[in-house]
Amino acid sequence: RALGSTVLAIAAWAVLGCLGRIGLGYAILPKARIDTAGTLIYYDYIPNFVGSLMMGLIFTLEPFIKKKHPIFYDGFGTGFLGSLTTFSSWSFSLSENLVCHSDSSVAVSIWHRVVFFMISLYIHLTSTIIAYLIGVEIAKKYKHEFEDVPDSKLNPTKHVFVWSSFFFLVFCGGVAFVVGEWVFNGDDTLYKFVLALCLAPVGALTRFTLGKWMNPISPKFPFGTFVANITATIINGAVFYSNMQASTPFWVMKGVMIGLDGCLSTMSTFMKEVITMWNKPGLDRRWSLTYIAVSVATAQFCVGWFVYYSGCQLQIP
Repeated sequence: RALGSTVLAIAAWAVLGCLGRIGLGYAILPKARIDTAGTLIYYDYIPNFVGSLMMGLIFTLEPFIKKKHPIFYDGFGTGFLGSLTTFSSWSFSLSENLVCHSDSSVAVSIWHRVVFFMISLYIHLTSTIIAYLIGVEIAKKYKHEFEDVPDSKLNPTKHVFVWSSFFFLVFCGGVAFVVGEWVFNGDDTLYKFVLALCLAPVGALTRFTLGKWMNPISPKFPFGTFVANITATIINGAVFYSNMQASTPFWVMKGVMIGLDGCLSTMSTFMKEVITMWNKPGLDRRWSLTYIAVSVATAQFCVGWFVYYSGCQLQIP
């Protein structure tokens, strides 16, 4: 019964998280897509930053929140924050910006692309780590409100009005953007977002299952999250390749990327695991760095192969 409630909570929150990513990303940074080589900030930058910050906050308060509302904690953390952030889209954007160049009138050297690739990689990784640590520090200031309080009086939802208002604004922003895109850009835009929202629970629940099944294998490497992130990245590359070969409609490609892959992969949980491993007593910190390096390198190799052989190849002047 508890598992069924958790599954439903994750599915529902995943839809909200996907909408939040659409609202924070596409609506706020519509020009930050990969239109030209040298782009440093991608559309998923703000969702990843906000989601990582909130993950640091809620994970630090886990002992108090989970004690009173375990289903809310799993639904919000795994469903909403896991779906608000995305590892696969970020990895795909890095690779696409390195390999593809839509503006053929401008010659961009391979070294220019590599430099911007490395700078963007550094910006995104460090900023999400900093965001997570900011969330941790904010949570520490609220800990005193929960410590030494009897369970019967524990109320981790004291600020429910503020939280609800934020979620409502994110939800409304996402809905407004979807409706606006449909009105001004036609049915294909509506189709891709409807498909994305339908696939969001599938991605989030698959990630939840992989985490429960594979993360306990080793304390040195979170295999569940790793497999979820890499699988989503591979699917991203595959549907992009299929679209470039004119066998998959554009709206289907975007719906799968935003909904299934965006919610199957996660940046917030990835950051949580990186910081937790770094601070874990008795565990060599090199495992945390290894986790980052292996995840990024594997994702770039997998998606880069699809992007390169899709026909969207680097033009070296």
